[in-house]
Amino acid sequence: MRIYLEALVTSPQPVPEPSGTRPSRLDALGSLGADWWSVIVSGVVVVLAVFDLLPKIPW
Repeated sequence: MRIYLEALVTSPQPVPEPSGTRPSRLDALGSLGADWWSVIVSGVVVVLAVFDLLPKIPW
């Protein structure tokens, strides 16, 4: 395990090539991880709750 970790840490990382263009919106959305998607969804639910826009559940 130690040899694997040492090789992983000491191996050179490829340098990303700088490009003059910005990534498209779909590429940017695709690069969001699951953690950020959960933050976004929960934020939308909170905003809907604050403005009392969530559907009422008749109990």
